[in-house]
Amino acid sequence: MKPDNELNPKQTDIEKEDTTGMTDDEIIDMVAARILKLYRPAFEELAKG
Repeated sequence: MKPDNELNPKQTDIEKEDTTGMTDDEIIDMVAARILKLYRPAFEELAKG
């Protein structure tokens, strides 16, 4: 896994997203979906074990 500073800034910089009018829960859901998409293969490999 890459350190945070080596990830694509477009995928990690939530401050650039237009979150105006979004609740905290909606922002958390958006970030969680992004993390799942990015690390899905790793999560699937862990689930096998």
